[in-house]
Order: sequence, then C-alpha cells, then structure tokens
Amino acid sequence: MTLYNYLSSVVGIAQSRKLHPSTRRRVTAFGLAIHIPVAVWALTGFVTASQIFEQTILVSVSCGLACSILIYFVERLVLETPTSWVINFIRFCLGIVVAVLGATTVDLALFDREISQQLKSTGEAGIKIDFDKRINEAEETVLERKRDWLEAQKLAECEANGTCGSRRASVGPVYRELSRQANTLRDDYLATIKDLESLRASRQKTLAEWASSDIAIRQAGLLARIKALKDYIHGDPVALGAWGIFFFLMVALELMVVFAKWAFGSTVDDEIERIREKLSEQRAKSYYDSVTSPGYLVDRLIDSPASTM
Repeated sequence: MTLYNYLSSVVGIAQSRKLHPSTRRRVTAFGLAIHIPVAVWALTGFVTASQIFEQTILVSVSCGLACSILIYFVERLVLETPTSWVINFIRFCLGIVVAVLGATTVDLALFDREISQQLKSTGEAGIKIDFDKRINEAEETVLERKRDWLEAQKLAECEANGTCGSRRASVGPVYRELSRQANTLRDDYLATIKDLESLRASRQKTLAEWASSDIAIRQAGLLARIKALKDYIHGDPVALGAWGIFFFLMVALELMVVFAKWAFGSTVDDEIERIREKLSEQRAKSYYDSVTSPGYLVDRLIDSPASTM
C-alpha cells in the first residue's frame, strides 16, 4: 500500500476513483493533517490517565486509544461538512473547543512539576493561615488570662495590706478566698501558655509533614490542577510567556485540519461532482414533471383498457 492509498483510506476517499492532481494533493494534506490531532489526543489521554489519575498502563493506553478514536471521528466530521459561512463558523468553534481542551490537558502534563510545586505551596499557605489564626486567638486568650490573674492577685494583695476590700490589713478568710481565686486564674494562665506552645509545635510539625508528603498531588483532581497552573503563572511573566507559547502551539496543532480545510478550495473533481449532482437533480425533476403532467395521465388512462384486453 502506497502512502497516498493509506491517506485516502484515512480521509475516506475510494482508492478506485481517478482524481486530478489538485484533489490528490488535498487528500494528501487532509490525511497528514488528521494524524496530528489524533496523535496529540492519544498522547494526551495516556498522560492524563497515567499521571493525573494514576491509572495502570493498560487503562492509560485504553484511554489514549479512546480519545484518539473520538477525535478522529470529530475531524472526519469537520472534513465531510459542506463549505458555507455557517458551517465554517461552527467548524471553527468546534475546532477551538477541541483545541483548548487538548492544549489545556497537554499543558497540565508539560508543567506537571510546576503544578505539583504550586499545589504544595497552596496547601502550605492554607496550613499557615489556619494555624496563625488559631495561634493569634490563643495569644489573645493568654493575655486575657494573664490580665485576669494579675487583677485577682492585686486584689488579694491589697486585701492583705488593707488598701482595698475590707480596708483592714488581714490575711483572714477574705484574703484566702481572693488568693485561691488568683491561684486558680494563674493555673488557667499557665495552661493557656502550654496550649499556645503546643499549638506552635503542632504548626511546625504539620508543615514538616506536609513538605515531605505528596498527599496534595495525589488528591488533586483535574480542576485543582488547572487552578494551580493558573496560580503558578499569575504574576510571573516568564512562566506566563512559556505557557502561552506551548498553549498556542497546541491550539495550532489541534486546528491543523481546520486550517487545511480552509487552505484548499474547490478542485476540478468538486466541480465535476457538483455538475453531476445538478444533472441528476434536473433529470429527476424532468421525470417528475413528465409523470405528473395531465397529458401523461390521459395517455395512461387511454392505454390502460388496451393493455387489459
């Protein structure tokens, strides 16, 4: 089988047809162009299943094969649709949707390390925000407990020297009760200090465990990875430029069939096919007009008795 015969079968052109050189060149271009998005989606499906969803090799290969078959039928649909401005617009929109999906998926595979880094950084920032909020609340509680303890201790001391309370210098029942309350508040203050220290230690331990763990990568789905990629390139001109180059390259590859369809206009074989269809339509109309004319019906009625005799 020659290359042209193979490309003809891919595009869906009967090899027995005698085509003009311009049409043969178009068939060759269509056949080559359709392989590009099919190959891209085969690789994309395999990488997405294996790296993002962590599937087995067999499942990943099956996913890549299914994606390539689906895109092949979509591209064949693009090639088979007639040429008009409405169809061109629909074809372009369909090509853009497929291209953006394919380019986004490929970018997720190309920037996998950067995405993993961003996922870990985002998770680390979330842990810090959560612990910092709890630590701030604990620090406020410590200050409040300390203030309450010092006030209670001050009341007990002034009761003992007679400057407040009963105004009698005494270490009697009132002083002992105030001193007991102050000691209780002191114990509460010391307990809140321990809680604060424990919270700070837990913060450091959690951050260390998060840095050595890959749970953020394993639990991240497709949307989480897309968001991580957006966050990574946001505000970084170099990363944004690199992403833009790869993205538009993949879009161009995905739209290769659409570009080939636009680049090649009508050929001699297309004109011949349209003339044949026009002639067939005219013959059908002429036959319909002849069999539905009054004269034809009268002739049938006249001939009918004669045919039965």
